[in-house]
Amino acid sequence: MARGGNASVARLRVGVVAGEAADVVVVSGEVDVAANIPLARELQRLANDRDGGAVVDLRKVRFMDTTGVHHLLTLQRRLNRQRRRLTVVCAPGVVYRTLHTLGLRESLNVVCRAAAERDGGPKGKRAQRHSGNRRDRT
Repeated sequence: MARGGNASVARLRVGVVAGEAADVVVVSGEVDVAANIPLARELQRLANDRDGGAVVDLRKVRFMDTTGVHHLLTLQRRLNRQRRRLTVVCAPGVVYRTLHTLGLRESLNVVCRAAAERDGGPKGKRAQRHSGNRRDRT
C-alpha cells in the first residue's frame, strides 16, 4: 500500500502550549522523513520567536526516525547559542530507547515519564535513572 504525502502528514500532530517557565511543543504520531515538515516549522518558531526554556513532549510519539533526532539536535544547538535550555520528555518505549542508544539523554536533557502524566511540567525521573527495560515501564 503506497502512502501519499497527505497521509504521512496526517500521522503527525504538532501543537504548542505556552507555559510560564517554558513553551511546550507537543508531538504525537509518527516522526519520519515523510511527515517532518510541521515539526521542523514549530521547532524553528520555538527557537526564533520565543524566550525562556523549551520543552518538546514526545510522550505520544509512536515512531521517530533520524529525521526527528536531527530536528531535536538542531533545536538544541540553536537554544544553546541563545543560552536557553531544552528538555525532551518521552515515555518509556521506542523514542526513549532511540535517544538512549544514540547517547543523547544528557545532551538533550531527556526526562522519561509515562504518557498518562499530564501536569504540564517536565518533572519525573531523569532519563539516566531509567533503564528502558519493559519491567520498568509505568
